[in-house]
Amino acid sequence: MNIVMRTSPDKGETWSEIRTIVDYPEGRSASNPSMITDRVTGTVFLFFNYMDHDQEKDIYYLRVTKSSYNGKSWSTPEDFTDQITKPDWSLSRCGCRRPNTPLPMIVTV
Repeated sequence: MNIVMRTSPDKGETWSEIRTIVDYPEGRSASNPSMITDRVTGTVFLFFNYMDHDQEKDIYYLRVTKSSYNGKSWSTPEDFTDQITKPDWSLSRCGCRRPNTPLPMIVTV
């Protein structure tokens, strides 16, 4: 599953071609993307869930990629799960109730 983006220079009148930000092979997925822009540096951060369906079914990891070029290019995604969770926690579910309404991450302790 991929994460893609399109941009508009004119408030939605026209749109760029689709650009792939994150691209994993079959069996791995990226989901639940959230973008945040650092207003001081202009860096755009894209946070998302990562899952390897073949190796660790139903286990989610948290990854981030960033762009210093207004989304024209992106860094290699980095896992930061260990930075915000404890070793005995298991991220067992991420998702959405309905469009644009995030469901809180369920952390099993």
